[in-house]
Amino acid sequence: MYNYKKLLANVLVLSLLFATYVSLVVPMQVVKAANGPDLALNKPASASSAYSGGYGPDKAVDGNNSTFWSTRTADNVGEWWQVDLGEKSEIGKVEIMFRNVDGKFNNVPKTITFQVSDDGENWTDIISRTDNVPINDETPYSDQPYLYTLNAQGRYMRLLFEDGGQKNTETGGPMTSIALAEVKVYEKVASGSNLSLKKPATATSAYPGGYGPDKAVDGNNSTFWSTETADNIGEWWQVDMGRKSEIGTVEIMFRNVDGKFN
Repeated sequence: MYNYKKLLANVLVLSLLFATYVSLVVPMQVVKAANGPDLALNKPASASSAYSGGYGPDKAVDGNNSTFWSTRTADNVGEWWQVDLGEKSEIGKVEIMFRNVDGKFNNVPKTITFQVSDDGENWTDIISRTDNVPINDETPYSDQPYLYTLNAQGRYMRLLFEDGGQKNTETGGPMTSIALAEVKVYEKVASGSNLSLKKPATATSAYPGGYGPDKAVDGNNSTFWSTETADNIGEWWQVDMGRKSEIGTVEIMFRNVDGKFN
C-alpha cells in the first residue's frame, strides 16, 4: 500500500517510469478521504415553524450559506427542523453552518439533539443536548461549519432544540429566534471505499489481446493492464473518478508471475 498526501482532483494520473513492461493489477484503488456528496442537498425539509418571507426550512438545504431557515418567534423551546433523505441511509457526519450577522454567529440554539427515524414518526436520539455551538453574537463568523458525528441509520434526520435559543449576549435580552444557514448530511463511508472501481481508465498504450487500462480497475486480481512495449519511459495510466474528489490513499497491486511481482 502506498500512502500519498491528500490530492484534490477529477483525474488521477500515474506516471510509470520503468525500463521494462509495466503492468497494473487490481486493486488499483483510490480510497475516499472525505465526506462525499451531501445527502441532504435540495431534499424535502420541514420544521415546527418558519419565519414568513422566504425563511422556510428548505433554505437550510439549498446549498447557499447566505439564505437561512428561521423559527417564527423567539419563543422556541422544543422547536425542530428535519430533512427527508429519500431513503434509509448510513448517516456518518452532519455539518451545520449557523447564520452570519455582521461577522458573528447569530440566532444560535443553546443545545441541539440529533435524532433519526425510518418513518418520520418514531425518533431515536443519537446525540442529546450537545452544546457544541457558537456563542450568540460573540463567536466570530467562520466559513468552517460545526461538525457532528452520528454514525447512525435512518431516512429522516431531525435537529431538536429542547432548550430553545440563546440569549442576546450584547443586550442581555431574551432568547433569540433559531436560524440554520446550511445543514449537510454525509454518508458513513466504509474504510477502503474504492473511488476508482470500474471507472473509465486510459493509458498511453496497451498490450493487445485484453490488457487494456480498464483491467486495472475491474476488481479482478487475475487481469491486468500492460504497456505495449518495454520502451515505456514517460508512459502513463489514469482513471477518471467522475467528479472532483478528495484523494486520501492509493493502493496498487502489481502483477504476479510464479509467486513474484513482475
